[in-house]
Amino acid sequence: MKIGIVGFPTLGGSGMVASNLAVELSQKGHEVHIISYKKPLFLDEKVQGNPNLFFHNVEMEKYPLFQEIGALYTIPLANTIRKAIKEHSLDLIHTHYGIPNAVSSYLATKGTKSKSVVTLHGSDVHTLGNKDSIKEIVGEALNNSNQVTTVSNYLSNLATETFSLEKTPLTVYNFIDTELFSPKDQPKQKVIVAASNYRPVKRIPFLVKIFGEVQENYPNWKLKLIGDGPERPICHRIAKEGGFLDKIMFQPPTKDIPIEFSTSSILAAPSQIESFGLTIAEGLSSGTPVWATNVGGIPEVCVHGSAGYLFEVNSVESAINSLEKLMGDESLRNRFGEFGRKFVIEKFNKEKIIAEYESIYETLLQ
Repeated sequence: MKIGIVGFPTLGGSGMVASNLAVELSQKGHEVHIISYKKPLFLDEKVQGNPNLFFHNVEMEKYPLFQEIGALYTIPLANTIRKAIKEHSLDLIHTHYGIPNAVSSYLATKGTKSKSVVTLHGSDVHTLGNKDSIKEIVGEALNNSNQVTTVSNYLSNLATETFSLEKTPLTVYNFIDTELFSPKDQPKQKVIVAASNYRPVKRIPFLVKIFGEVQENYPNWKLKLIGDGPERPICHRIAKEGGFLDKIMFQPPTKDIPIEFSTSSILAAPSQIESFGLTIAEGLSSGTPVWATNVGGIPEVCVHGSAGYLFEVNSVESAINSLEKLMGDESLRNRFGEFGRKFVIEKFNKEKIIAEYESIYETLLQ
């Protein structure tokens, strides 16, 4: 098959899933064309020596009339997709993230023989998609796609309601490289790890406050915060004012995430909302139990009481109690870690998920 993959070139969930899917499909012999405004960070090393993987850059026009409304993207993206369809006879366009990519794909595939698949990832539904300024046109684009998928059952139901979809989207979970994210030979440290972009929805300041409440009872434990973003200074201030800054490790974004997850004892994800929770699945695959909020698609990824503890989003007491249970019981953590790894291998391994996407493509192209 000749497949176009449209996504963002970011390290966030939707961008990583789109890029990794493109690489995996190309390695299976499909001709894959990634379409975005910038190459994903790791793509050069993946493209090298891979004759089936191509990149198309979306060139955005700058014009004085538009300086107050920002760079145009929807139309240049649609134009780049249409050009790739014509020049390479693409069978199918698989778009990741609904805004504005689904609209661009709708415009680009209209009047062509190419089929269209759109995968919704989360904030394109529950944060941006429900805006009155956006949802009607995005809903039209989705209803005119050949297939819409979502990364959890939770998101499928929410998207159907938000966009008044005529058909309920199929759930195709995000996939995990269970060989990359796996238990390592290094011993686990008494570290709680979180990898985040420090946006408010991730609630990393809340995590720092909760750690501040328990750290005196567990003096040998530390909190490692990986990433960067607007709320990092807030986290630093909370720890400094609380007198436990020496127990917080701030680390910039790194490619060593698999090592960090496997050598930590607990993975923390106190988000306000998550449609799937990619880092949660990666942590479980690494044999690390999870402490996370009981929201969105997280219960579909982390089985409460078997792979970790899920607490109610507004309950400080529940958050503290569940975290202390994990910190105080190594055998419990080991048991949860073993269950979580088996669960991820069974439900989210890349061979299974990629085969599901291939089946969708083949059905549409028959």
